[in-house]
Amino acid sequence: MFWDVRNDSDALYGHFNISLKNTFDLQILELAVRKSKFQRIKFVCGLGKSMETYGLATPAWIRVKERGVALFAPEKGGSYEVFETRPLSDALKVYCAQDVSLIFQLGKRMRRQAGHAGLVNNAIILRESAKRVTLSQSLSYNSKGPNRAEAFVQWY
Repeated sequence: MFWDVRNDSDALYGHFNISLKNTFDLQILELAVRKSKFQRIKFVCGLGKSMETYGLATPAWIRVKERGVALFAPEKGGSYEVFETRPLSDALKVYCAQDVSLIFQLGKRMRRQAGHAGLVNNAIILRESAKRVTLSQSLSYNSKGPNRAEAFVQWY
């Protein structure tokens, strides 16, 4: 289970030749939940926005997220090299662990808020997740591309 599997898949494939299988991308589940409520969908939501929407973004969670992003995001004064430093800083360990610790809870909360259940279909989510994995392993994949925010999902 991943939140937006594309960059993780790209890194695993590019560095270690690991090709993910049977991947469940919660970002696609989030799209399905919005679609099941007949909401207009043009863009995907980020993890932070979804944590807020589904009531998991506590003030402590937000503080950890902001501290972690400040360490690695160049636009916040950070550098991706912090992931290569050993040992990892405590702030970075907590940042990485907190999302993983809540990912299953997020999935459960999203499913509870689903409307028309036919769209929140594991087969569709697995199929669309596999498409993301395939895309992330292509030579043309751009991990920072402007179209990454667009919600491309074939629902049927």
